[in-house]
Amino acid sequence: MLEAREGTSGPFCGQDAVGWVGGDTVPGEALDTFMAGISHSDLGCRLGLAGSTTGGSDWEKAVRGWAAKALLEDWLLRQETARLGVKEPGSVEEWVRCLEAAGELSRVRSSTPTDALAYYRANLHLYHLPEARHVRHLLVGDEGTAEGLMAALTDLADLEPLASEFSLDEGSRQRGGDLGWVERGQLCGPLEDVIFSAAPGQIGGPVLSQFGWHIVGVEALRPAKKQPFSGCELAIRAKLDEDRRQSAWVQWWRGRLAKMVTAAPEFEHPLRPGVPGLPHRH
Repeated sequence: MLEAREGTSGPFCGQDAVGWVGGDTVPGEALDTFMAGISHSDLGCRLGLAGSTTGGSDWEKAVRGWAAKALLEDWLLRQETARLGVKEPGSVEEWVRCLEAAGELSRVRSSTPTDALAYYRANLHLYHLPEARHVRHLLVGDEGTAEGLMAALTDLADLEPLASEFSLDEGSRQRGGDLGWVERGQLCGPLEDVIFSAAPGQIGGPVLSQFGWHIVGVEALRPAKKQPFSGCELAIRAKLDEDRRQSAWVQWWRGRLAKMVTAAPEFEHPLRPGVPGLPHRH
């Protein structure tokens, strides 16, 4: 029998406790219930538990260690949710708002235009718009039908009504064969080659793909260009603000875990006594 640790509610046997969260002892029964719950789930199948919670094999012991860590963190999460009045535990923004109101987190600074511009310049590759073609197509099942329809086309305007009537592509047929803007890499090789070799206003095909025979028309071309900072500043600032809130919450959460959670010897990190963790080699 081991003596109670500081902050626990009384004596315990190491085999009967998973650990301690604040003033609560997390009993082994809670871990058994958690393991039983996942053993028959898709997760349990992927972990190879096969309905067993005996903990006999090394693999089951490792999974049990992972489950103990998850259980202790979930226990603390529920405690902190109630203590801080968090209404949406899945929302980092809600956590930050509650932590700021409680004085446990300094107000997270909002990004500035200067911050956004620095991010934009450091990540120009993210704001490169590749060449694209606005494409309309007609899909049929055999080459003969495709050639017959191709012969009936006098200009690009004829493609829309024919696609609406004959195309086998259910999705685009309702839009007169309109595929919208297509970039390189989105379609298969031969079909893409025809699209990107045609000038705006031209019709190409028939060309075979895995879906059948296509007749394609290029309605417009969008040259490759760089998205200007003015067009993405607000999105960048929103991303930076979200990243800052996430970082602030993660830092606070790690501090609370270190302060409030103690794992039983069976479940503690091999190099950090009291901290939940799995046996592993360095």
